[in-house]
Amino acid sequence: MPDILSALDNLRQQRWYSGQIAGIEPLPSRAPTYAEPDPPLPHPLAALIERMGIPKLYSHQVELLKHARAGRNVIITTATASGKTLAFNLPVFETVLRENGNSPAAKQGRFRGESDAAAPRKCPSFSARRDSPHFPTALYLYPMKAVTQDQLKVLKEFELGLELELHPAVYDGDTPADKRPRIRQRSRIVLSNPYELHQILPYHYQWQSFYRNLRYCIIDEAHTYRGVFGSNVAQLIRRLRRICAYHGSDPQFFLASASIANPQELAERLAGKEFVHVGGDGAPRGRTYLVFWNPLANAEASIHVQTQQLVTHFAKSGFQTVCFVPSRRLAELISRWVKEHTPELAVSPYRAGYIPEDRRSIEAGLSSGALRGVVSTDALELGIDIGSLDCIVIAGFPGSFASFWQQAGRAGRKLQDSVVVFVGYADALNQYLLRNPALILERGFEAAVIDLANPYIIKGHMACAASELPLRKEEMDDAASPKSEARMTNTPEGPESSNVRLAAVKELEEQLVLRPTPVGWIYAGRTRPQEEVALEAIEESAIEIVADGRVIETMDKTRACREAYPGAVLLHQGETFLVKTLDLEQQRAEVERKGVDFHTQVITREEMRLLETRLQRSLNPGITLSAGRLEVTATYIGYRVKKYDQLISTHPLRLPPVKFPTVGIWLVFSGEAGLDLQDQAGSFIGGLHAAEHALIALAPLVAMCDPLDIGGGSYPYFPDTRLPTILIYDGYEHGIGISEKLYAEFDRLSRVTRDMVIQCGCEKGCPACVLSPRCGDANEPIDKQAAITILSSLSTDH
Repeated sequence: MPDILSALDNLRQQRWYSGQIAGIEPLPSRAPTYAEPDPPLPHPLAALIERMGIPKLYSHQVELLKHARAGRNVIITTATASGKTLAFNLPVFETVLRENGNSPAAKQGRFRGESDAAAPRKCPSFSARRDSPHFPTALYLYPMKAVTQDQLKVLKEFELGLELELHPAVYDGDTPADKRPRIRQRSRIVLSNPYELHQILPYHYQWQSFYRNLRYCIIDEAHTYRGVFGSNVAQLIRRLRRICAYHGSDPQFFLASASIANPQELAERLAGKEFVHVGGDGAPRGRTYLVFWNPLANAEASIHVQTQQLVTHFAKSGFQTVCFVPSRRLAELISRWVKEHTPELAVSPYRAGYIPEDRRSIEAGLSSGALRGVVSTDALELGIDIGSLDCIVIAGFPGSFASFWQQAGRAGRKLQDSVVVFVGYADALNQYLLRNPALILERGFEAAVIDLANPYIIKGHMACAASELPLRKEEMDDAASPKSEARMTNTPEGPESSNVRLAAVKELEEQLVLRPTPVGWIYAGRTRPQEEVALEAIEESAIEIVADGRVIETMDKTRACREAYPGAVLLHQGETFLVKTLDLEQQRAEVERKGVDFHTQVITREEMRLLETRLQRSLNPGITLSAGRLEVTATYIGYRVKKYDQLISTHPLRLPPVKFPTVGIWLVFSGEAGLDLQDQAGSFIGGLHAAEHALIALAPLVAMCDPLDIGGGSYPYFPDTRLPTILIYDGYEHGIGISEKLYAEFDRLSRVTRDMVIQCGCEKGCPACVLSPRCGDANEPIDKQAAITILSSLSTDH
């Protein structure tokens, strides 16, 4: 492979280079750390993994196995390509071998070195029915269909090598109807995704043997289950556990995730059980050069053109390269530009939406080296096997450090030196990360958010649960749930989701959707609730987004007004759609697929009213931080059409105001503190406004969220406090847990926000610090220096 430092030196000699390299961080190589299981693995399993070319196990694989043997639920957060799949497959196949009476290994009796501690766990229903063979089953859940196909190959290799008859199979929306009964009857290992599980839980009687013997549930890419999607999946997993309990099983959970700040909390909130965390990575790693590229240093070429130039340069220099971009359109566009610029390079786009044969062909081309470059959406971020890569280009911060390192981890997968280029976009968050690479290197800075008490989410899943089994009143009790399930309440330990569940059931009963009976509430609705509850939405009055007569997604009313207004460019699975009409009464938006080179931003004006203060603390004399419930009235007055960062036009909107209750935080400056700040700063009103923008811009650093998930406002005089106030709130009805995380991490958020504004080299404010493209007041008034004074007053170290 060509020398990386020589390639970087050559990069600096290109005519289009004008100082864009903001820094280079060499990440040192790491030697492997091995360990031996005690007791040893069953001989057939140990022999098989040795034949697979794995002579020794890494320390984290053995640690997970130790916890699994003790019956604990485990979340593992080691790096990409560190062997997480093998780690959770070992206890599964060890158990299958031990309890499978027909395998050659089982016929030999107890395995060499096996202790009594490894004996099968008792489950009251395993031997209760003669028509149900005693065998353990396992359910593997993945967020993407493409990943399940790769994992199926691995499981079949285990099955063949161990001479077992497990019939592992994928069961999802693409599974042919004629194959489904056979999978339900024969397969002891099933691979699926949350969407399919959501649809098939009502038919659990067709899976009685599988659920009765379900020993393990594996959830991969757990960091993707956050926000609205994660909050829905958390309720789905509780429904799965409820079905398992009915059939007599209590599966053990293994979760795998990219690095995040709160892995144990995420696992416990997602699955509703106690977990241990395995984070020490024993896998080796090659040396990686992390390059920070600031495209703003070259005003003559757009960010996307510079991305194409980087891909072309490294691919021509002999480095097999994958470039991650935020949309399908960009994947196609940049790939085409590379091929037009350098026809001899074998480069391909890759995105969701391709037929499986085309995806497999591209993946095979990467693995074999036939393809020298691929420009991809995040579809290649997850655990698809594409072999080793020399160079990764990350075009724009992908929304979370977990995703960043998932993408970066694709480089250097065979211990060779590699290079990762982070191309920062022009917004405040990207530019701050370019100036502060340590934040990326720290990795565990952000926390994944799951809300267990959103009444709309819970209401939908209560209807689903009742359609699967009668709901009993004792199921409303949260007493047995992990402490991490507690949501923001007046008392630190008091979870409120049990009250929310009971209220949801009562409301459904009043609406005649649930009917009380001696055995519990049963479902009495006219439609399948699983069809009404979308895992990626908060459902109350869902707006259907329709393209060519087909519903492509649903949105709640608030989000539809923000993203699906007439004239908007809507991004769906990486493709662009133009919104033709939005009918809020008919709950329908008509869109048409159209490739465009511009995007739109809604202009909103908001009024807020405080409903309830639940948490409060003093930051400094005269400054308090509170959290609680508030009501937002949003008026959507227009939208901007922009090409890259250039404003093309502005158009008015006529939509009715949207009023919704949510959760938020607010800063209140007492009269004396406000007067002191006004004496120190120029325009206090402009400073409040600028500080609000900056805090919202960096909120994704502490809560894994999109900037569109939150809103805010600033007031020199707020009627409910009668004082200067800054408010930030969740942009979803009743909230999804973001504000609670911002309250808990506010000290950190205020510090990094202050540093971001100070470090920005502009004089009066710019999009890289305090100007917001979403501002309904056209960023007026704004005072950057006053914002620095206000933000500094929030920290104790100022």
